[in-house]
Amino acid sequence: LRFVGDDGYLDLARRIRDGVHRLVSGVSEIPELTVLGRPDFALVAVASREAGIFHVADEMKARGWEIQVQLGHKGRPPNLHFLVSRGNSLRLDELLRDLRVSVRLAKKSEPGPLRAMAAELLSSGVPGPDVFRELLAAVGVRGARLPERRAEIYELMQEFPREWVRSVVLEYFSEAFTPAAA
Repeated sequence: LRFVGDDGYLDLARRIRDGVHRLVSGVSEIPELTVLGRPDFALVAVASREAGIFHVADEMKARGWEIQVQLGHKGRPPNLHFLVSRGNSLRLDELLRDLRVSVRLAKKSEPGPLRAMAAELLSSGVPGPDVFRELLAAVGVRGARLPERRAEIYELMQEFPREWVRSVVLEYFSEAFTPAAA
């Protein structure tokens, strides 16, 4: 506030508010997408029943956009969180163009090969750390490094019971931040 002053702050707030309105309007023109709620400032949550939302995130990432994914919970569908800032408010036309392409490509995505593995794990009770390590390796997790495409990871996390998700995440962070043996 000291740097931009009152007028600068108000201009910044207007840009973000107007950007949110432009984003909501643009998303509303993509039939496969739905804006969740009525965003009034900065954060816009977007879901889809027709395109795998996690695959949309992967396609956006391939185009240089890092979009936060949100697992579905308590009746809310899995969704993407778009945070409108001063910087990206200047690129919303590009973002919406890439979003249209990403939705089209995501609709063509096939379910990953880990569905059978997940079904087997789900039927056997809560697995131990070795099984979690095997599962993380199967989806491409190597130490702290995640694969470029993460839709399959999010899809499995969406299907797993919450206590499993906690265990997998804890195992990931345990592996990622444990120094290698000398």
